[in-house]
Amino acid sequence: MADTHLQSLEESEAEVRNATLSTHHYELDIIKGLFDCYLAGFNTLSKFTYHDDNKREYLWLLLTARTFNSLRCAYDFLQKGYHSQSVILNRAAEEDYVTCRALEKDIAIADALLDTTGTKRLPSFQTMAEAISYDFCRNIWKPNYGQLSQLAHPRALAIRVMTDPDITEISLGPHYYDALFVATCHSILRTAVGMTEFLVRLLGPNALDWQRETLPFVTKASEYVARISSESRKTLDNNSESKG
Repeated sequence: MADTHLQSLEESEAEVRNATLSTHHYELDIIKGLFDCYLAGFNTLSKFTYHDDNKREYLWLLLTARTFNSLRCAYDFLQKGYHSQSVILNRAAEEDYVTCRALEKDIAIADALLDTTGTKRLPSFQTMAEAISYDFCRNIWKPNYGQLSQLAHPRALAIRVMTDPDITEISLGPHYYDALFVATCHSILRTAVGMTEFLVRLLGPNALDWQRETLPFVTKASEYVARISSESRKTLDNNSESKG
């Protein structure tokens, strides 16, 4: 293991960040653009008054803000080469997303989230996903959340990425791996695009103008997610054929 001091660690983080920005400025600009869109939406909303009749919207507001904070920090980690830590934050954002989706169908979830007595239990994320729809759970939630969990939990994949495959050195501090960057960036954009749905609902009559302003960024992000998803499927298919 390398002899690492805090000052040299900060220098390494700056080096990795500069290299990441140089190599992936296009993707990082898309993420930054989406964050600016979120901030513009929150500024347009400006204030929110909670009462018993809008607790679903109240929780959408809080969970969307929480997702923004998580993804903003994940973006910072992504640039510095802390891919696993970025994924952990993004996994939390995915949990906020599925909770927002589940709130559409089941107001009891709102009651449980707002309960301060600890007597009302929340359903599992799996149960929430299944209640949204079978297709959503099987084709969207399980694959996406499962991939994030493989890196967020102490699992075989999470352990493997802790060693540099080229120099067999423990990944202490910042390390740039292209494949991990792409996978992490893909998941951040996927979640960020999905959560815009709830900001739109919160904006109400002001949503149309905001959507016009954000459309170029959302379109770019969606195209990137679709392209990486397609490339990943092709890679998996090719690997399956070669093993067969």
